[in-house]
Amino acid sequence: MGSHIVPMKQTPRFVSIGAGNVATHLVRSLCSNGCSLIQVYSHTALSAQTLAVCWNAEYTVSPEKIKTDADFYLVSLTDQALTGFLREFSVLDKLIFHTAGSHGLEVFEGKFENCGVLYPLQTFSKNVELDLTPVPLLIEAKNEHALFEIQTIAGKISTRVIVTDSEARRWIHLAAVFACNFTNHMYAVSSEMLQRQNLDPGLLNPLIDETFHKSRAMSPAEAQTGPAQRNDSVTMEKHIKMLESQTLLQKIYTFTSRSIQDMKVSGNKSR
Repeated sequence: MGSHIVPMKQTPRFVSIGAGNVATHLVRSLCSNGCSLIQVYSHTALSAQTLAVCWNAEYTVSPEKIKTDADFYLVSLTDQALTGFLREFSVLDKLIFHTAGSHGLEVFEGKFENCGVLYPLQTFSKNVELDLTPVPLLIEAKNEHALFEIQTIAGKISTRVIVTDSEARRWIHLAAVFACNFTNHMYAVSSEMLQRQNLDPGLLNPLIDETFHKSRAMSPAEAQTGPAQRNDSVTMEKHIKMLESQTLLQKIYTFTSRSIQDMKVSGNKSR
């Protein structure tokens, strides 16, 4: 099929299946870079309408009313909703790709000829502006034709388009959960901890900023500091005692400290 590639239209028309955080940002970037949104589908009318109105597109909450004459279909649904939707939806040989990090081509179940994945390695919030130009877009496709088209689309919005297989992308997604979601949760925990003591969470901001910058200037393992890193058992015991009434946080503190110490030991052994 690679020898019969048809160039993507100069202004490709697309449908967004989903209207959440990821869809909102990808639609914005695609429409700002030569693509035309013709319809938004979501099971929630308000979210579908909100996104569609921004780009003078139609919207629907009925899968059977999704237009079938688009050039491509961008599917940005939750992992739980994705497989169910694709099981019921059909779009013949049109290009269709999802944006999930933890799913591969298997979710298409062999019923789509030109299908693939475009996973943006970034965290998204609807109301936070983002420049997607430097964001890695990890792509995969069922055949050369679909891969070429997804590369063309991805190249409109990012300078870092990387072909990966499903297994590699799953590991990248897992690493991203640790680097982003878990880290942000720790920020939330520390903020709540200070608020309970009537202290200003903003006191942590310079520390958070410096931690981020150090992790970029050197390897995160080399940038590690704190009681666990220096084997300060006295301070660690004090902290654990302070968390007596919060057993879950006690466990998080203990296991995370152990992980820091294990990494330090394994790092020393490898040198």
